[in-house]
Amino acid sequence: MGCQAERMTREPADVDVLILGAGPAGSAAAIECRTRGLRVRLLEQTEFPRFAPGETLHPGAEAILRRLGVWDELQPHLRIRPLGCVVDWDRSRDLHRYGGDTDHPWRGMHLFRSVLDAALLARAVRLGVERWQPCRASEVVARDGRPVAVVTTHGTVTARWIIDATGRHGWLARRLHLPVERHSPRLVAAYGYARTSQRLGDFCEMRADDCGWTWTAQVAPTVTAWVRLTPAADRPDRSWAPGEVARGRPLMATRYANVTWRSVGRPAAPGYFIVGDAAARLDPSRSSGILNALTGGMAAGACIAAAMCHGADEGEACAAYSGHVRAAFVRDVDTLRGHYARLSWWRDGTD
Repeated sequence: MGCQAERMTREPADVDVLILGAGPAGSAAAIECRTRGLRVRLLEQTEFPRFAPGETLHPGAEAILRRLGVWDELQPHLRIRPLGCVVDWDRSRDLHRYGGDTDHPWRGMHLFRSVLDAALLARAVRLGVERWQPCRASEVVARDGRPVAVVTTHGTVTARWIIDATGRHGWLARRLHLPVERHSPRLVAAYGYARTSQRLGDFCEMRADDCGWTWTAQVAPTVTAWVRLTPAADRPDRSWAPGEVARGRPLMATRYANVTWRSVGRPAAPGYFIVGDAAARLDPSRSSGILNALTGGMAAGACIAAAMCHGADEGEACAAYSGHVRAAFVRDVDTLRGHYARLSWWRDGTD
């Protein structure tokens, strides 16, 4: 860990990097920063294990998880490896494979978030990341417009950089009054899990209809997960479940998540980076939320290390990160709008 960040001549701080949130984005950022020699403190307000939805990962996540040092540890938990998704969209049923060839097909993975989050956090701690958990942030302290400290339930922490990985809560953007842009009608995802004898196995299923779409997947040998996306006004009630899942035994009450497309106008500036869902969020149809969280956290860590250890200009590093986040988000928005334009509920307007 060759970066001697403590030799910098700035006013001393408790840590080089303070990270809020120990989900995939936060822990990936912590691992990246620590492997580059930075002093890192990671704050998480809840105890682990904790429940969080979003267990489907694109095949591209394998290389990232290897780089983060958790792939081998996760192997015993990867019992379902889908080849792709059967999509019934606008009355046309198509098979979308992830890629590869007959002998070496690409496979995604279903991995419960409680397992992934715990593995990433444990890796960060083994590398020397200081963990405060449970710990809640309450205020951000700025000096000359730059955030320099966070007031928490464990005391005030000064830091040269703050990374917000608080997901949909968007803690830092709200505290700094950053502009947040909405890019879609108000959308809600209802989701749940059921014990079933259904065998979807190699393929997830996604079906669009006049009010939204429904996704189902076998995520464990006897567990089927489902997501129902609709405009906010049309969300299903708590007793609803997809027909093939309704015959099973629910493992939890139906829950809801606001998945309106949104992005922070300036996800990085001197003193802070915003990563993962806190920076930009789409609905689950892209199946890339976890992958984006991991790569976003790593990118933020690399940018901070470039500025602290290698003399890169802070403003340029922040601008490069912001541009990358913005370009990737706009590309995904354009793709989704193209798909959704074929559906009547989207064309008619739902806001």
